[in-house]
Amino acid sequence: MKKNKISSYFLFISIFTLITIFLFIIHRGYSKLIDPVRQVQTGNLSKPLDPVIKLDILEKIKQKQEFLPDDLSVPTPTLTPTLTISP
Repeated sequence: MKKNKISSYFLFISIFTLITIFLFIIHRGYSKLIDPVRQVQTGNLSKPLDPVIKLDILEKIKQKQEFLPDDLSVPTPTLTPTLTISP
C-alpha cells in the first residue's frame, strides 16, 4: 500500500497554522491589556513639577477683595438665655 505524502504535509501546515493563530490571539489580548498602562505612563501626568512658587500670582490673589451687596448682610448670632426648672 502506497502512503500519501499530501496528507502529512497538510497535517503539518494545519498544526503550524493553528499554533500561529493561537499565538496571534494571545499577542492581541496582551497588547490590549498593556496599552492603557503605557498611555498613562507617557501621559501629561508624568511631567515633573516645577518647584518654583510664582509670587506674582500670590500677590494678585492678595489684592482681590470680596464684596457683599448691600442687601446681603452677614447675620450675627444672638444668644437668648433660657431657664429651665426641673421638679
